[in-house]
Amino acid sequence: MKDEKNNRNDESTDPNQLTLATIKTWFEKALPDETSRRQALALWERISAYIRDHHEEFQSFDVVTAEEQTRKMALRLPQLPGNRILAAFEDITEPEKADEERIKLETRLQQSQKMEAIGRLAGGIAHDFNNILTGILGYAEMIKMSFTSSDLVYAEADEIRKACRRAADLVNQLLAFSRQQVIKPKVVNPNVLILNSEKMLHRLINEDIDFHFKPEKNLWNVKVDPGQFDQVLINLVINARDAMPKGGRLSISTENITLMETRMIGPFSIQPGDFVMIMIADSGSGMSDEIKQHIFEPFFSSKEFGQGTGLGLSTVYGIVQQNQGFIDFQSELGKGSIFKVFFPRTFEKAEDLPEVPAPALLSGHESILLVEDEKIVRKSVSEILEKQGYTLFTAQDGLEALRISTQCRTEIHLLLSDVVMPNMNGQDLYRQLQNNRPTLKALFMSGYTENMITKQGMLDRGTPFIQKPFTIEALSKKVRQVLDE
Repeated sequence: MKDEKNNRNDESTDPNQLTLATIKTWFEKALPDETSRRQALALWERISAYIRDHHEEFQSFDVVTAEEQTRKMALRLPQLPGNRILAAFEDITEPEKADEERIKLETRLQQSQKMEAIGRLAGGIAHDFNNILTGILGYAEMIKMSFTSSDLVYAEADEIRKACRRAADLVNQLLAFSRQQVIKPKVVNPNVLILNSEKMLHRLINEDIDFHFKPEKNLWNVKVDPGQFDQVLINLVINARDAMPKGGRLSISTENITLMETRMIGPFSIQPGDFVMIMIADSGSGMSDEIKQHIFEPFFSSKEFGQGTGLGLSTVYGIVQQNQGFIDFQSELGKGSIFKVFFPRTFEKAEDLPEVPAPALLSGHESILLVEDEKIVRKSVSEILEKQGYTLFTAQDGLEALRISTQCRTEIHLLLSDVVMPNMNGQDLYRQLQNNRPTLKALFMSGYTENMITKQGMLDRGTPFIQKPFTIEALSKKVRQVLDE
């Protein structure tokens, strides 16, 4: 501030030169924040009474310097001999910033570790559920095949099948969160994927929601699994819809983004590079700080009981990470939410997305050695394949399978085996069987995903594999495909 007599600018950092007449003026200049100024003046006015005390007072303030920089200053008033005190200002800006940054990094690390632990747990739960669902789904479909659509039993079996598929969808969301889904990345343009899904997205939202898509021209390509991209889009749109029960605004936009330096976004450390950003913004209810701390955790939901599974945003989190992307969000109560999904740019040319034909029910006459430790799965799969004309030998583990192979004098064309079993895993069993049956083919199945078991070395990459739970059509097609190779 300028001195009243000398018109100088340096006294804002030297309050000792001020007179009592100008002390309030100095505080007004140095402390524009009214709350901080009131606290500082109150402390200053207590100095005379403080002399009689025997401890050191400490208070921190945001102080504006002559260079118009805001610094964090600590005012200390230690007592000196002879009933004197020393008013000392200490600049604590940098140490405080370092502490804040340390706390932020520790929080991010703890959140990342927690999400990783939940992911491992979710993957294990998904495996057990997939085994159970395989048996239930198989029997429901066999019951349907034994009746016509006009029979009551047919309709009841179809309801069981539908319930199994819904349960399987929930399991898939758990697998997506734990980044264990099998992905098939393709080079695509996000604008094309969003435009292809626009009609479907309109059907998901209410008529009182104003929906707009704002694509960036010349948007870069990315390499993601198209099906998983749609899943991310659907879950974020549904989340936005549910936040606007009385209507509002929902927009999806795309943008090319270049990061020039490493940035921390949520728990992610993002290296410099080119990215495509997909932003979903709504004018809904927003989220409290408490909710924001847990939104990506599976089974956490802010909705009323029965109105959500708590897996929507956790699915998004897992899918984005599995496709080498990252996600960020901002939200404030009463002001809506913004979710930003980033995928790395690729310079490859976008691929055409072919239509997948419906699988056909295929039959055969070959002999199959079925090895599965879960009784319900072993029994249902055996009955399914026998009804399609195959001859089945069944075993509950690898040791029993080896005995059957030794005793059987006829040709066995295919080993259909679970991967993770007691005593011996499926791949080790196959290698031993090949010693005496070199032409034997193999198809492996598991409630774990192919990615997970190949990473753990239980299955060679590229080995024929089918994910549980599977439909009769999917199983018959895969068995026929392996036998015909």
